[in-house]
Amino acid sequence: MPNALNLEGIALNKDQGKWRRVAAKLASEVLAPNAAEVDRTGTFPTAGIDAVKASGLLGLMIPAERGGPGGDIVTAMLVTETLAKGCAST
Repeated sequence: MPNALNLEGIALNKDQGKWRRVAAKLASEVLAPNAAEVDRTGTFPTAGIDAVKASGLLGLMIPAERGGPGGDIVTAMLVTETLAKGCAST
């Protein structure tokens, strides 16, 4: 497949790989360190959601013609899975 990355046996296109890497960095650096506290206290993960928003992931599926990145459903699924590894509540 042209322009594909092979991550964990799944061939991803450039955008899918890029957004998955953004999500993985966010999950490990921001979400995971706070996950236990969010779960223990049952508080809304405001800091995590703010970080997801700042990274551009929150509006991932907003079409490009409306100012978003224009991500597809597969990319959104990959990002959701990756973020959940850091903090499922977020």
